[in-house]
Amino acid sequence: MLHLWPKQTYLRIFFLIAVSFVVLVVPFSFYLSGVFSNHAYKEIDRFNEQRLRHTLQNTQFLADKLKAYSLHIYWDPYIQKWFQSPDDLNRGTVQNEALIALTKYITNEPFIYSAYLVNIQTESVIDYRSRKYAFDEFFDADILSMIGSRSSRFLQFFPHESNGHPVFALIVPSSQYNRYDGYLVVLLDRLSLEKYLLQNNDEEGIETVVSDAEGRIILGTQNEGLQSALKPAGPTKPSGQYDASIAGRTWSVNFVRVPSTENWTIYYMTEKSRLTAELGNIQRTILWGSVLLLALLLAVSFWNARITFRPYSALVEKIKNKWPEDFDVPDASEYMVLEKGIHQLTEKVAHLRSAIHRHKSVIKAESIRQWLLQGKLMAVNRQELAEETALLTYSRFYVAIFRIDHYKAFCEAYNFDSRKLFIYAMQNIAAEILSGGDGCAEYADIGSDHLAFVIGSEDETPDRLAELLAEAVEQIRKFLKIDAIASVSAPKTGKEDFREVYDRTYELTMLKFLSGDSKIYREEDLESYSDFLHSSDEDLTLASLIESVRFGRMEQVERQVADLIRHLQSLSYDKCRFQLQIVFYNLYRAFGHLTSVESLTDIQSLIQKFSTLSELRSWLEEELKSIIGHLNRNLNQPYNIKDEHVKEIVGYINTRLNDPNLSANDIADHVSLSVGYMRQLFKETLQMTVSDYILTSRIDYVKELMKTSSYSVTEIAESAGFLSKSHFFTTFKKMTGMTPNEYRKYL
Repeated sequence: MLHLWPKQTYLRIFFLIAVSFVVLVVPFSFYLSGVFSNHAYKEIDRFNEQRLRHTLQNTQFLADKLKAYSLHIYWDPYIQKWFQSPDDLNRGTVQNEALIALTKYITNEPFIYSAYLVNIQTESVIDYRSRKYAFDEFFDADILSMIGSRSSRFLQFFPHESNGHPVFALIVPSSQYNRYDGYLVVLLDRLSLEKYLLQNNDEEGIETVVSDAEGRIILGTQNEGLQSALKPAGPTKPSGQYDASIAGRTWSVNFVRVPSTENWTIYYMTEKSRLTAELGNIQRTILWGSVLLLALLLAVSFWNARITFRPYSALVEKIKNKWPEDFDVPDASEYMVLEKGIHQLTEKVAHLRSAIHRHKSVIKAESIRQWLLQGKLMAVNRQELAEETALLTYSRFYVAIFRIDHYKAFCEAYNFDSRKLFIYAMQNIAAEILSGGDGCAEYADIGSDHLAFVIGSEDETPDRLAELLAEAVEQIRKFLKIDAIASVSAPKTGKEDFREVYDRTYELTMLKFLSGDSKIYREEDLESYSDFLHSSDEDLTLASLIESVRFGRMEQVERQVADLIRHLQSLSYDKCRFQLQIVFYNLYRAFGHLTSVESLTDIQSLIQKFSTLSELRSWLEEELKSIIGHLNRNLNQPYNIKDEHVKEIVGYINTRLNDPNLSANDIADHVSLSVGYMRQLFKETLQMTVSDYILTSRIDYVKELMKTSSYSVTEIAESAGFLSKSHFFTTFKKMTGMTPNEYRKYL
């Protein structure tokens, strides 16, 4: 049965409300119907009782009135004169006067049908409707028999027939103290009495009858079935009520005994089957009304539950669709889903807060990166840094670099994602220590083998700053097992070209190759190697050799090495050794982690191993051949390794997207691949060239800034790393089909 129970909350609530309404409304409707029926029956009984009492009063009143009226007729002087006159005088004028008087009385009373004047002495009868009769010729012998026998019915109404017409007869006798015998017989119209007293109604199922002391019906419908169903009233029970079945119909019978000499009983009957049918119709109306009300309540309840709780069910479905693996439980209630969803939402909010915090850090790092790569702090970056950090409140700035030593071994030990985590950990360690000083330090991942920091300070001395950098290097070595080389620039005002400051500070970390010292390198350390570095930068032959190695041109490399050896042969021994140091230093700068030379100390010991320049030439050719082979080593590597390289290329491009000087050579050097193979690998994997990817990424960056900022198009283009405004406009129109200003209007 549980599978029939609805899962949606609004359906469950509606079902519970519906059951509650049914449990309450249905029994209440039957109770109300029963109460109404009982009340209706009581009201009907009370109404019948009132009608019965009313009929009783009318009957008593009319009987007493007619008796009194009959006595009044009897004592009329003209009628008395006729009673008292002997036979010879009982005719003519006396008879006419009596008949006129009798006519006057009868016409004034509508219930009187006819009347007899009976004179025992003269044995004659005057019939109001015909004439005077002698006893032996009078048609109503039953009346004469009653008078002759001195019946007990004198001054009592009793049923009778006169010439076939149903009447009620009342005999008014003469007093026993009178010396004559005269009787007045009043005949009442039975139909008029029934119409006036009983007021029967067949349409409404109402029947009223009057029975005499023997239980015979004297007024009302003459029916044997009805006659047998009547219960006579006794002296102990003058009134009452009972149900009777007559001709298959159920009647409610109310009766009362008339307190008179006649001992009549009045029966007021209501057809109960018809009344029951009418009450049943009313009960059904009540029940149908209750059903309609229940349906209305259920409809309102369903609508309310649907409007109120269906959004929760929809929310539950969204949660289940969002995390199907977490809610793959068939019988999971919506409450459980909501509870778990809210718990997950709380965790998501916590993660979101953390992400927002990280996002702010990303914004700061992005602004610092653009400042260092583009050389100046644009308005976009200045506003972002002003909102997120106190760095720009200082008037003196330092650039610090942390470069990973032995980067080749580091790359071989960890994949791209792991290296990113290590660099992130280095950022946090260095930032925590540098923030402990008197200034403010903000970092940026430049996407290569090093981190860059911009440090703002007013009172921090260079010596104190060097101590903090040394502590950071030590903590990185302790916790991450990574050897780092740190350097720091001289204090700057912020108006200088920070790209030059950044490049120069990074160059300081290369001095370890020359000195072999593990220390914090400063700008004054360059003075010791200024001649050496100046000669290194101006050696075009060496630059051409390095370019040939990058592009894997082994034959050209061999020719250039031969030229180099011939040049060295023309030099003195000391100058030759100095020139070799320059060669190895530049190879280290270009392919640092691919060479077998780790420091200048290694160069000195290496040079001492060679007895002739010919031996040195052979070794150098093999070393360069090894570097070229390493750069091209990936041609036959599995796809997962190739994908790893492409991921690192994309990460490097995205990190240095704002660098206007970003080139394919820089990217190839970073991933230790030849330029040609790097281009080929990238296009095979992403189906687009490196240059197209850089331009597309920069245009997407521009579009995003156009949507989310109010900076000018020129500022946005410069922030994206475009070298010139014309180059940006040409590229944007080529890729979007509209100018930057037109594009911004459609946003």
